[in-house]
Amino acid sequence: MIYSYRYGLALGIVLQAANALAPYNITTTYKVWFTHQSQHTSLIKWLEMFTLCLAPLITHIAFGLAKQVIIGSKGPTWRDQIGLFNPVSIVWRYYAIADRRWRANHWDEADMAASNSIFWDGKQFDSSEAMMVRSRDWITTLPSHHHVEILSGSALASLAITIQGVQAIVFIATAFTHTNPNAIVHRQDGLPYIFQVLAIVGLLRLPAAFWILSDYGYTKLDRWEELTDPVEADEAEAELQNTVAMRLSYPNSQRGIYYRIWWALSMLFIMGISLGALITGFFSLIGNRPAFIYSSTTGLLYHCFYIILSAGCLIIHWVYIFTGYSGSTVIPCMHSLWYKGYTFLLWGLGILCVLVASLETRIAIDGTYTTYPEVRCDMNGVCHPISAYIIYTNASSGSG
Repeated sequence: MIYSYRYGLALGIVLQAANALAPYNITTTYKVWFTHQSQHTSLIKWLEMFTLCLAPLITHIAFGLAKQVIIGSKGPTWRDQIGLFNPVSIVWRYYAIADRRWRANHWDEADMAASNSIFWDGKQFDSSEAMMVRSRDWITTLPSHHHVEILSGSALASLAITIQGVQAIVFIATAFTHTNPNAIVHRQDGLPYIFQVLAIVGLLRLPAAFWILSDYGYTKLDRWEELTDPVEADEAEAELQNTVAMRLSYPNSQRGIYYRIWWALSMLFIMGISLGALITGFFSLIGNRPAFIYSSTTGLLYHCFYIILSAGCLIIHWVYIFTGYSGSTVIPCMHSLWYKGYTFLLWGLGILCVLVASLETRIAIDGTYTTYPEVRCDMNGVCHPISAYIIYTNASSGSG
């Protein structure tokens, strides 16, 4: 039996707006359903699905997090660190490392180690250019070279992330070009593909791949000592800034501006692939105007999750890039309340996607994974689910 409920005003407004863009004058019924159909999945298939699901997420975070160096008596709390696990922060780190290397007048092993670290001074994370110079006195183990060696763990990590990103692009492109909107039973999605788009974001690591590593070490400082004499402090700060100016060109230098423009266009291309595929996928059925337009709950959450992630990443980066915030590998809004809330929102949506997909994903007859239920089609080619809970339904007419 099919149960119909109103899913919310926001979804109705979005779908009504999409329907208004359709070029044909025909009545279309939108349906979003939830189907619990994973109860017959075997243990080996569960393990396989979760392996495919979590691999892009774990790879992106494990290989993307910066190494923390504590230079204060009190370490960071989980609330201070939550922003580090935001994909936007990881991508910003890639941008800042490559930007710093591009602007470097002098680049050595200590510079690369400092650029790969984030320093906790007891109150906040600091990975500024001044800290890059200051931290040279604390390093105990230097990297073997001023770039990543070809045969190293860091190089293999970059290779793994690149392969996952290319695979995700191929998967999305294949699904986009070969999907028949009326053959909903064959639509391939579900738990194994929840974090596929995140793998595309990992491609933004490539510009910095030659300078991302973790095989170095710093001494642990019990306290962050500052000069108390104002004159000595001013002299030390002036000397520090002079050293920074000798080692790096200013962010607003010609090299800095060129790199920011190149990075902004690269982000537009990479994130544009994600946003374009997601938005087009969300509204792809509208242009075909079948009698019924279906979406699983997993599909709806998946599109909302990645549209928020992709759009947020693009907007946040562009705002800080074009306002001159290029001096630190820590994203400027790391400790702001709104950014922590945005991070919680992303993780909440991601967990919700995994939970719902775990209930909805089934293995189709052809061996593919799908969250769409089995359907029965009538003589007119109109298909209906055999058993599903309709959580939203709306009939509307497009304008001709």
